[in-house]
Amino acid sequence: SIRRKDDPQEVRVQIQFLTYGTRPSKDKSGAYLFLPDGNAKPYSQREAPIVRVVEGPLFAEVVAHYQHFQQTVRIHNVPGVDGLSLDITIMVDIRDQNNKELAMRLVTDIQSGDTFYTDLNSFQ
Repeated sequence: SIRRKDDPQEVRVQIQFLTYGTRPSKDKSGAYLFLPDGNAKPYSQREAPIVRVVEGPLFAEVVAHYQHFQQTVRIHNVPGVDGLSLDITIMVDIRDQNNKELAMRLVTDIQSGDTFYTDLNSFQ
């Protein structure tokens, strides 16, 4: 869950990782094309991820090392809008993978109907 120190409201958040296969046609998914072969499937691996937690005066972060990617969630301890946001970074190792798509789904208890706004890179 996420809660600001100065606000009693708590938002429950779950991060899910999913994979999509790609269509067997000559056009493949890539940097500018998303051509899935069907619905998303949950990402799974045999072992639980290795998790590292770092807390300090400038930031706190959680790094989870999965088999095919590394996820970092960081909170900066600075004033202003940078101190009110989460920085989520995913580093994907594509060296031994076939043409697959990895997706991150955020599940929250925010009551927004089916409305979600973001820019191209999910920064706003």
